[in-house]
Amino acid sequence: MHKTYSTHARTEELSPSRSNKIRGISAAVAVLACGLLPAVSFAQAEAQPASLQLVSSSSAAEGTLTATAEPLEVEPVKSDTTALPDAPSFSSSKAPADGEEGTGGFGGQPRAAKPHEAGHLDKIIQPGEIAPRLTVGDKILIGLRANATYTYMAGWVVSAAYEQVVNGAPNYGQTGKGFAQRLGAAAARSASDNIFSDSVLAPILHEDPRYYRLGPGHNFVARFFYAGTRELITRSDSGARTINFADIGGNLGGAALTQWYYPPLNRNVSQVMQTWGSSLGGDAVRNVANEFFPRGILHFGHSN
Repeated sequence: MHKTYSTHARTEELSPSRSNKIRGISAAVAVLACGLLPAVSFAQAEAQPASLQLVSSSSAAEGTLTATAEPLEVEPVKSDTTALPDAPSFSSSKAPADGEEGTGGFGGQPRAAKPHEAGHLDKIIQPGEIAPRLTVGDKILIGLRANATYTYMAGWVVSAAYEQVVNGAPNYGQTGKGFAQRLGAAAARSASDNIFSDSVLAPILHEDPRYYRLGPGHNFVARFFYAGTRELITRSDSGARTINFADIGGNLGGAALTQWYYPPLNRNVSQVMQTWGSSLGGDAVRNVANEFFPRGILHFGHSN
């Protein structure tokens, strides 16, 4: 009984000591926690994103300053969408007024005027004009139409008047009737030359029956020589330079045909050769006139 009491008493005596140890450990833990808490808070503050900034706001009602963390808003950079005039992508949407050249393209350079396209029945091609490709029907019509132009009609009168003055072939006499006969013969010879050259031989030989003017951009000698030699040199349908077989052969055919309506005195081979040469020379003179006088003679044979 006494032993039991002793053991119980000893147990009661150890309880205060254990309790003090527990209190000491708790106090140490509390002190350690109080020391680590500021460090943890500081580390958390350092770990905040760089996009947060401290903004000071003033309260007018309370007169105190409060610190709040707000996200940093980066203002987008506004890009200037207006292209410079000399930029490669610059283009103007403004429509040019009448008579005004438009601008656009690289460097804002003036927009070149659209080239004018010649008509399919135009026998004279102006400098800078686009010459359309001729069909067989176009060439036939060009040969027929040339006979109804003032250019060729004027040639008939000049030829008949010259032969009337010098009393040359065809020898119809120097009377009024003789002049009328010479005028009719000149018209028949010119018409047959055009038909044989432009309507018959040009389609067969694939030659271009049109005259291409050089224009004032070349010197006088070059233009004169060019115009005078177009009876011998021309273009093919593909644009290549070639001998003008159509005109040479067509004038020869027209000269040979005069044997059907010239007076008996002029019906011989020698007269055919003379007529052929004069026809080629007349066409050369006409080309020179068309080259240098586009507004005086040329426009009569130019359809617009």
